[in-house]
Amino acid sequence: MASGFAGSEASSIRSAASAHTNELDDSQDGVRVKADASQIIDYAKYIGVDPLKEPWLLKVAEEGLLAALPDGWSEHEDQDGNIFYFCADSNQSTWTHPLDNFYKAKVLTERMKRQRRNRDKSRKGGAHEPTSVTTAMAPDEGSTRTS
Repeated sequence: MASGFAGSEASSIRSAASAHTNELDDSQDGVRVKADASQIIDYAKYIGVDPLKEPWLLKVAEEGLLAALPDGWSEHEDQDGNIFYFCADSNQSTWTHPLDNFYKAKVLTERMKRQRRNRDKSRKGGAHEPTSVTTAMAPDEGSTRTS
């Protein structure tokens, strides 16, 4: 799924999300960062998720958006205010977060898992999981709505 979202835009959204809110949370070193819904949706689109058709993948987008940098990596800003990432171990820099490709791959994996579950349920005669918000909310064929 193509997106008009450049890596530097993803970095900007990621930085804004990191600065957005800090709340006390005992599960992760005492701090949890939260992103707002529009940031999660923008990042979801960047990693190939259609938020309306694949709402179950928004949790992957949120996880990716708030992911910490891997060991050895640091975030920097150029003279024009663009975010870039530098790995001291390899002396490599990049405009995209070093984990963006990991989360793009995780989206593909989660899609395949869902398809497999639906296929297995179909073989067993069970109900399918909705594949989109539209599908989940669509009325049954042949039904009529009365006001």
